[in-house]
Amino acid sequence: MSNQITQNKPLKVAAPYYGSLNHPTGGLSNLFFLFDININEQQVSHMHVTVWNPKDDKKLGSWLQQSGIQTFICNDIEDPQQQDLQASGISVEAIKSKDVVEGIKIWLAEAGAQLLNQAGQLPA
Repeated sequence: MSNQITQNKPLKVAAPYYGSLNHPTGGLSNLFFLFDININEQQVSHMHVTVWNPKDDKKLGSWLQQSGIQTFICNDIEDPQQQDLQASGISVEAIKSKDVVEGIKIWLAEAGAQLLNQAGQLPA
């Protein structure tokens, strides 16, 4: 019963709006997709766009952690940012697609069975 409750809890995923965490002319991206993923159905159940203001919260990892994000997906990330996210307990996954939403769908299709396994093993 507790596994069923855990499996019904959405996986919270974030991705930079343009795919890459680093913008060529503007530094770190401030615009992010936030996804709720239904693990059982292996699909996005909710998606919205939000803005990170580094003046309010200097660390991207802590801001995402406060939003409940468990996984960060992007097609380009530098080591310092990856280390910040991982230090905040957020896993980092690479996508190959330039289109972030399409990349999320591909990642979800590839990782779906593994996500179901992990959900079934998580404590309530």
